[in-house]
Amino acid sequence: MRKFVLVFVASALLTSSCFAHLVFASISSYSMSNFERLYLIRHESGRFFHKLYVSVAPSLYYYFRGRSHVTRTIWDYVSFVTPEAVEPIAKELQKISNSDENFVNIVLKVIRQIPYSKSGPKYPVETIVEHNGDCGALSILAASIIKAGGIDVALLYYESGDSGHMALGVSLPRDPINYRSHFTPKFYEYHGKRYWVAECTGYSDWRVGEEPPSLNGVKVTVIPINGGCLSPASISASLNTPLESSSITVNIYRSTFNISSDAYRLSDYAYNIKVYGRVIPIMENCKVTIYIFNRDFSLNHYIETYTDKHGWYWLSVNLTMPGVYHVIASCNGLVGRSGADSDAMTLLLGPKSIAQFKGPWFNYTMGRYGLFGLEIRKAIGLRSFFNISFPVNETKITFSFLTLKGAFLQDSFEFENETLTFYSLEPLRLPEDFDARVRRFLTLAVNRSEDGLNISFMGLSQKELQILSVQDNKSSPTPILNVTTFINNEVWYEIALESVNYTTTIKLYSHSYGLIWLSSVEGNGTLYILLADIKDSLVAFRGLWIKIPPQPEKILESLPPESSWYLLLSTAAFMMFMIITSVFIMDFLERARNPIINNHNGLL
Repeated sequence: MRKFVLVFVASALLTSSCFAHLVFASISSYSMSNFERLYLIRHESGRFFHKLYVSVAPSLYYYFRGRSHVTRTIWDYVSFVTPEAVEPIAKELQKISNSDENFVNIVLKVIRQIPYSKSGPKYPVETIVEHNGDCGALSILAASIIKAGGIDVALLYYESGDSGHMALGVSLPRDPINYRSHFTPKFYEYHGKRYWVAECTGYSDWRVGEEPPSLNGVKVTVIPINGGCLSPASISASLNTPLESSSITVNIYRSTFNISSDAYRLSDYAYNIKVYGRVIPIMENCKVTIYIFNRDFSLNHYIETYTDKHGWYWLSVNLTMPGVYHVIASCNGLVGRSGADSDAMTLLLGPKSIAQFKGPWFNYTMGRYGLFGLEIRKAIGLRSFFNISFPVNETKITFSFLTLKGAFLQDSFEFENETLTFYSLEPLRLPEDFDARVRRFLTLAVNRSEDGLNISFMGLSQKELQILSVQDNKSSPTPILNVTTFINNEVWYEIALESVNYTTTIKLYSHSYGLIWLSSVEGNGTLYILLADIKDSLVAFRGLWIKIPPQPEKILESLPPESSWYLLLSTAAFMMFMIITSVFIMDFLERARNPIINNHNGLL
């Protein structure tokens, strides 16, 4: 009973700690550390195991997680096969295989170490990282590794009523010979080629050619794999030797952000950012992938480049629409090394100014025929970039930011009348409140209440700031702190925001001069901090660090009252069962120890 109670308490503690971790993980949705996996492969002699070390960079996982997973027919499963991503696994497993058949059987041993779970089709990288998958996901992973090993492979779909099952068909240069004696090797023919069955699920030690008895006679569709999905990078793998670490950095190259003075070229809508970094240890001609994610780390696109002899890389990135972008550099697939991701560089892209003409009786913007509506939509920009909430007030937040300004476009012209002819461009009459809808200032909004703390990055117009500076809903002035007067272009600054005892303290640091600005606000409410003018500029944001006080763990309160009573009744019933069982066992042992006396007493 004592052991039972200890096990229950330990389980409750573990559950509580996991829940706290998940809550904190939701604050920062991007994981910087690699996903590590270890697979054991028993040697043919049975005396020892081979160890397969696998490492997946988070960027590669988020890339595939952000791709479409829609399937309309079973033939769409082929689009998930990704040999390039898992090629290092195939190369390592081929080192301990002596034939194509043996290689496939080793792959099946690795796949069966991944628990079965209903999942639907997944990319191989997702199955490895999430460490689960159904017959379709596991077959896709196995097919990707086998195809990366140079072996022709197909998907086998068993159609049975309303449900189905998926396995592999493997084309071998000769018939399989390593099947177990109670099986007859089974194959399915497609275009004159034999595809031998390879089952990827279940606890049995399935080998090439062995078809589960439950699938005998079921209708099978052979789905050939002629190509596969391309991958921006590959995972890292090593046999019997742990992978060594590596690192990569990402930064913004100064004095390269510039906007053309020609406001009406289509290319003017691209913010050109030049990024650079270095791979450590130094490796020449190392492939570097630059990922561009949106605000929730879903797929946007990626760009590839290579390092020079000193390990450096440079390349340009074009960003077009306002919003939040995460730029991550990654080096993967390195021989003997785990690969790595850089820190996530967050870019806050605000609206660009447009050529706007204002006078006493008019408010116009100029643009090419048919495109002025697009120009206006881009100029309006975003109100809210992103926000984070915390359940407690005693919180400390630090981050660094960098402002990159371009060539400002002239946005105000005086005209004597409303007749506008400017390079044959089309004028558009604007509503009177147009200025109020153009978000101009990047603002950090800090809201304190009894429920906790909320911070958000938003774009505010000049008119919105004027309204806030007069009064808010409570008819009291809203604190607005302007740090733009302290900010120089192309210099990294750090802001430390600390909320303790209903006092919010804000400190601005410079890497060159240390603390350069300090302010504090008392009580609850909303505080606005102006960081930058985001018309014709871009703000790079990195190094978010959040510290919240530890929360007391409430194990018993996490159970509803019904669960507590049920636990007590269950415990009492279990104790009674153990006592009665112990009495019967002791009586049985006593009788078995003295059989003659028991018989004699019975005769009496």
